[in-house]
Amino acid sequence: MAESFNTKRLQFTNAEEQKAFMCNVKNASGDTWQKLALKIGVSTRTLTDWARAKYSISADGYRKLKNVTGVQAHAATEVDVTERLKRAGRAGGCAKIAKYGQLCDEEYRKRCWYEWWEREGKHKESNTKITRPRTVVVPQRCEALAEFIGIMIGDGSIAKYHARVSLDAKVDRQYADYVTWLVQKLFEYDPGILYRTNSRSLDVVMYRSAISSFLHKQGLPWGNKIAQGIDIPHWIKRRKSYARACLRGLIDTDGSLFRHSYISAGKRYEYPKMSFTSHSPSLITSVQQLLRNEGIYARITASCRDVRLEKRKDVVTYFSVCGTNNPKNKKKKRTMKI
Repeated sequence: MAESFNTKRLQFTNAEEQKAFMCNVKNASGDTWQKLALKIGVSTRTLTDWARAKYSISADGYRKLKNVTGVQAHAATEVDVTERLKRAGRAGGCAKIAKYGQLCDEEYRKRCWYEWWEREGKHKESNTKITRPRTVVVPQRCEALAEFIGIMIGDGSIAKYHARVSLDAKVDRQYADYVTWLVQKLFEYDPGILYRTNSRSLDVVMYRSAISSFLHKQGLPWGNKIAQGIDIPHWIKRRKSYARACLRGLIDTDGSLFRHSYISAGKRYEYPKMSFTSHSPSLITSVQQLLRNEGIYARITASCRDVRLEKRKDVVTYFSVCGTNNPKNKKKKRTMKI
């Protein structure tokens, strides 16, 4: 079996050498840690941990940094930490057995911990800074929040202790930067970026129960949003500027802009179309109604899972009143000369 690439690490003479290397990398890239993390496919937290020399840099990460910035680590050597990881694993296993017993049921242990936390743990005055829920800025209702709600309805999900937006790591990589900026603007919180190793998707993750609770109060369900019949919150529907912003977030995530072409009498004709897709009947109906409120003819397809804009003038009107913040759609819009 091939050896795991993560066991190859970069070993510097000392921590200061690693910090200096990462400082040079950041200066050469001209990017923030977040943008640089997106470019090389790691989380922002991983990069900042490397920058603080909290952990050694992976050999794979070093090669990507060098390719992006051209900065080389002359004072470091590549080492294999396989044996070190095995020793740490054995020590951790022994400690776990000593604490919980030989036949520890991990799921049972987690369930008991959460039950204890809800029952008494979170109410203890002695909670440390680590266990105490962290506060975030709670935004007022505005167009930016309405757009973010649209993004969450489209590609988002919320659980009790976190919220996330799942995007295509290749096609929506630049849009992930915009979503990250929007979260920072609304909550003054820096979300994490996670790449899924078994697919080509990335998640913009907000590890704050306060954000999750706030979004739930704004009308987003916890858990399976389709099974719970997700819809656009009423406070957004009631104000036209909010409705337009929410539509932008919805179509930037679960919408598509494409070129329709056909041949008639030996001549090819082409024009743009738009589509919004969802398995929630109530959401499909609401999107159609909000578009029609703008004078846009929107048709629900026979499957009841798509709202279609099939005339060029309707597509033009949509971009005129709602616009887009997804670079992918902006590029298509220019290509189609809309």
